[in-house]
Amino acid sequence: MSQKEAILSDPYLKHLYYQKASEFVKENNIGGIIDNFVGEVIYGTTFSQISELYTFEFLHFSTYAFSPVYEFSFLKEKITKGFSKKIIIDSVVSVKKKNNNYELKTKRNRTYLAKNVVIATPINISQKLLNLRTIKKPVKAHLFHLSGKIKEKWGEGEEEIFHQESQTLAIAHQQDGTYLFYSKNPHPHFKKYFTSFKIIQHKYWDPAFNLNGKVLLESKRDKNLYLIGDYNVCGLEDSFITGIHAARKIIKMIP
Repeated sequence: MSQKEAILSDPYLKHLYYQKASEFVKENNIGGIIDNFVGEVIYGTTFSQISELYTFEFLHFSTYAFSPVYEFSFLKEKITKGFSKKIIIDSVVSVKKKNNNYELKTKRNRTYLAKNVVIATPINISQKLLNLRTIKKPVKAHLFHLSGKIKEKWGEGEEEIFHQESQTLAIAHQQDGTYLFYSKNPHPHFKKYFTSFKIIQHKYWDPAFNLNGKVLLESKRDKNLYLIGDYNVCGLEDSFITGIHAARKIIKMIP
């Protein structure tokens, strides 16, 4: 079943999906625990205050407070082995139904016809391609790649996370000795954290991701047209889950 079907079929999951996180915290009298132990983890990963989140996402990201988090390497050659020569590098600007197929037009003025179409783009782009009425609200952040010397107070762990009252979201120590600095502020006070620094790159994520809200989208948008990604529940795992769902539906139609 689709992700939407799964959530709506379970009364408990459905309730969590539509309940404000602040209500859940108050209802369960866990404000102190959140403020002292979990709040910074949630703020550092969602870039959102608890008041902006719904309970499903709040509990989802709370797991990072007590579950291990792993890094991974994307093995492009292995993943694309067998079909790498069929990959077309272009940008689709429109998707329209044409008889029993779909017509895809691109920035390079090319037109493709396809029986099955899977939209696997960030949801703000999917919204334009599929004319989606509503999607989850965007979360915005500034990302700075820095080199320099960090102050001892902030240099103990691989990740430094902050309270939701701070404009600074997180500082991530990189293997090459540089740092990723996440902030709500386009002009952070770097001297508070570094004795010396140099900005290598600055990127404004608008959006970083679409996370806040209770919009619940169905994967199947039309016959043979699927939407996949983390549009309902934010994260790599959910992009995988929705992708597998669409793949199974398409494979079932193959004689």
